[in-house]
Amino acid sequence: MQSTTCFVFVDLEQLARTQTRMMLDGTMKPARYLIPFLCESLHEIQDRAGVARGRMHDFQATFCSRLASAHIPLHELQRLSGHGDIATLAKFYLAPQEGAADRVRAALASVA
Repeated sequence: MQSTTCFVFVDLEQLARTQTRMMLDGTMKPARYLIPFLCESLHEIQDRAGVARGRMHDFQATFCSRLASAHIPLHELQRLSGHGDIATLAKFYLAPQEGAADRVRAALASVA
């Protein structure tokens, strides 16, 4: 089944309300049954890999931060991440780039 969304990340609660998915046993159930399974599977993978447990949401933050570091425009990140408010995207998900403060100081010094 092909996704009908253009987002890379979607609101799991909204997905659970509107979608059904085939389970491993072949039955169709509302997608809300998949959320605990996905979270449990993520934790199992993290435990096996020997890394600290993270949340699904952490992947979205990493995705947005890394694409922003690659100079992907904020309006494109907003669309891909499914955020309705670009200010929320910028405030919570975009980590400052390494060396950003030094570049800002240098830029300010050059125009002063």
